[in-house]
Amino acid sequence: MSYSGTHIQSIPPEILSRIFLECLSGNCFPPPAKSEAPLLLGRVCSHWRSIVLSTQELWTSLGLGARYPAGFDLKNDAKSVEQWRIRAGPSSRLSYSLSYPHRDSGSEVGDHESWTHLMNAIIRQHQLWRRIQVVIPPSIAEQILSVISNQRAPMLEYLNINTVNIDNPLDINLPAMPRLQKLVLNMDQTALQFAACGSQSLREFIIHSTGPVLSLDVCWLLITQSPSLEVFRAHCSTFTLYHAEIHRHTRLTYLHLQAQFDPGPFFDKIEAPKLNFMKLQYTRYMVDYYECGWPHLTSFLNRSKCQLAHLHLGVGEMSQVDIVNCFHATPGLKSLCVDIWPHMREATINTLKSHTLNSGGDTLCPELESLCFFTLRCSLKALEDMIVSRCTNVATKLRKVSLYDYGSAPYEQLLVAPRIVRCIEEGLQLIIGPSDSYKGQYRSDDPLTEGWTE
Repeated sequence: MSYSGTHIQSIPPEILSRIFLECLSGNCFPPPAKSEAPLLLGRVCSHWRSIVLSTQELWTSLGLGARYPAGFDLKNDAKSVEQWRIRAGPSSRLSYSLSYPHRDSGSEVGDHESWTHLMNAIIRQHQLWRRIQVVIPPSIAEQILSVISNQRAPMLEYLNINTVNIDNPLDINLPAMPRLQKLVLNMDQTALQFAACGSQSLREFIIHSTGPVLSLDVCWLLITQSPSLEVFRAHCSTFTLYHAEIHRHTRLTYLHLQAQFDPGPFFDKIEAPKLNFMKLQYTRYMVDYYECGWPHLTSFLNRSKCQLAHLHLGVGEMSQVDIVNCFHATPGLKSLCVDIWPHMREATINTLKSHTLNSGGDTLCPELESLCFFTLRCSLKALEDMIVSRCTNVATKLRKVSLYDYGSAPYEQLLVAPRIVRCIEEGLQLIIGPSDSYKGQYRSDDPLTEGWTE
């Protein structure tokens, strides 16, 4: 039997190179594993191996550590770094992902000599770093930041460091990374120090921490001196820049602040007309201050005139009037989450009822699609009336309601209420859960976990 067709050996090398690069499209940091590209591609035949070795782009990214089946082998990892570097060529920009989580026992992964070989191989290329993503012991995190601070990383665009139990403050030198677009730090309550707070290139600043790692002063300086910033998240402490002029930031779209002390003066000094998502958490642990009044957020929203679509409220000092005023200032709101504090009381729930043309009055936040409440202070009838009004009015779009409590609220009764049952049959998603499931549910509505950013 004869066979006619294009033999794979006749495919031009540049086309094969592009095909091979597509094999990496689902893995930004390929491992040094013979069962995966690019090493796997070079094992098919000598022709493919020649093309794989001559395609420098295949060797510009490397993933090492626990995320891959081989586990920890620092010495072989150091050899892989050298192998990838040579094949990438002398001027290619390089990206590394290291995943060596800190052990529960407190001991670091690997011995000192093995770490030295691995880090020397990587650090030698600091002038060519493009993306660095690491889950590493604290001493290695400090080493990477020290190299950046003292020797610069002029090509670095993305830096993501995950570490714990750091004894000393971490120094972040933004001017030493003039192309940095995204900075992600995941740590415990470690203080951060900045040689300079501004960056012309920085678009995303994200800090996950168990406690405050920055003052609100530093947060304000970072935002106001980074004109390209679009995403900002941090756990902060005090604000003292009371005499600063109001700054209008025209690029900020995502703001998540968790404050240990009153962030009101911070919001009095900033405007964000492009803001789309906002999460604010601040509660004084003194009962006398609950619902005493906190007009800063409404003032900020009114000055900014932003088209806020997602709002997560967690400010215990906000009064019911403050909450309603926020609703008036956010007519385009699509999702609303109210944390443990402030409580949503019956009169405030009633303001969210949808009004028909015949009933008169304007509906607050008519675009609302998702509501999430923790610990309501209202009757089930008031809650049911509000939900039903938004589900049955063609002018409103409620699709999802999530209710959480410590177990004392009989929310389950809503599941058998005839009007609510009809809403569910027509597409309403009603979620009722204990307090410990609340955070996981709300994370699913956060753009940072939905692929908006990495």
